[in-house]
Amino acid sequence: MIHIVFDLDGTLADTQKIHEKIESDFLASKWVFIDPIVIGKTYAGRTPTEWIAEIFTQRWVDFNQAEISDFVESKDEKVIELLKKWEIELMPWVIETFRELNNRWIKMGIASGACREFIDLFIEYFGLDMIESSTSANEVEHKKPAPDVFLASFSTLEKLYGKPTKKWVIGDGKTDIVGGKAAWAKTILCYHDYDISYDFQIEQFPEIVQLL
Repeated sequence: MIHIVFDLDGTLADTQKIHEKIESDFLASKWVFIDPIVIGKTYAGRTPTEWIAEIFTQRWVDFNQAEISDFVESKDEKVIELLKKWEIELMPWVIETFRELNNRWIKMGIASGACREFIDLFIEYFGLDMIESSTSANEVEHKKPAPDVFLASFSTLEKLYGKPTKKWVIGDGKTDIVGGKAAWAKTILCYHDYDISYDFQIEQFPEIVQLL
């Protein structure tokens, strides 16, 4: 049996542009002006707490780390409001791919940096009842790129269905690949091509089926 754990933001849902706009607005509040598109191209795969602090330090902005952490937590609330307004879309062919994987008796979970409320709403709104395990970064000790969030989702699937013959982590960020490898899983990088070691890379979601 195969178990797959997916990242959510940027992998299953087209949320990255929303995150980048919210982050750009936060930077502007500190008189740092970076276009959302530039944020996406330059800092994709890195945690906001890391790269925002780096920018503020480089530009001599008066800040403290707690302020950035508070912003990152509040960002989830803004994204949740957009989800409730149906302003978030799935990436192309996610539903079709999930149905095919489910037909093949492949068990699936989510490991996300998003909060629990967002994950549950996301699964409910898009009818992803084939997702049988989900873990928020807020529910584990160490966030990505540590493997904790992936290990927790794999653990739930294993309790339900037993030990898998293969484990896969699929995500669009560097932290997903690093965390997936640390969780002893094969890794698939979606949509991007970072300078990082991964097992496979795909441009379109249905390619996953061909690789398993």
